Amino acid sequence: MNDTYLYGEMFSENILTSYRIYGDRKSLLTPLIILHGGPSGGFDYLLNYRRLADDGRMVIFYDQYGCGRSTHFPHADASFWTIARYLRQLTQLIHHLGIGHGYSILGHSWGGMLAAEHAC
Repeated sequence: MNDTYLYGEMFSENILTSYRIYGDRKSLLTPLIILHGGPSGGFDYLLNYRRLADDGRMVIFYDQYGCGRSTHFPHADASFWTIARYLRQLTQLIHHLGIGHGYSILGHSWGGMLAAEHAC
């Protein structure tokens, strides 16, 4: 297992999204985006899935808004936290990484719901 990774940050609308990529960014294998549960915490508890990059596949983890190393909004009211906002963050990350041509998503709990919404 190779534990080498690329740490990255994406800024959109003055909001930071923190991400980590394992595997080969130039691989012809379909990239995999891992969506953590919550919404709380971050992606660290899912890092065992980095082993899916052992075949060279690019595996992407990111912290959703308000979680982990991404921007937190401690004073935001309930109307701020919309599914549309989280989907926009995911779409922006996909474009930022240049993988809009094809990718797979694996979501845990809340991340599974986001994956289903994204597929619609």
